Amino acid sequence: KLNYNYVKKFFESKDCVLLESEYINSHYKMRYVCSCKNKAVINWNSFRNGSRCRECGNKKIIYSR
Repeated sequence: KLNYNYVKKFFESKDCVLLESEYINSHYKMRYVCSCKNKAVINWNSFRNGSRCRECGNKKIIYSR
């Protein structure tokens, strides 16, 4: 099982800030500040797999064309 410090450091390594004070499980939606400075919510599995906030996702789609 993952612990809070590991998850928090992983968010920081991606230039994001985790706003939660505990890690519950990989499906629990957590609040965070994305590297683009938007506040968003995401679960651990999605974040670990490279998903970010909606704005970053839209930019990724636009620039992939």
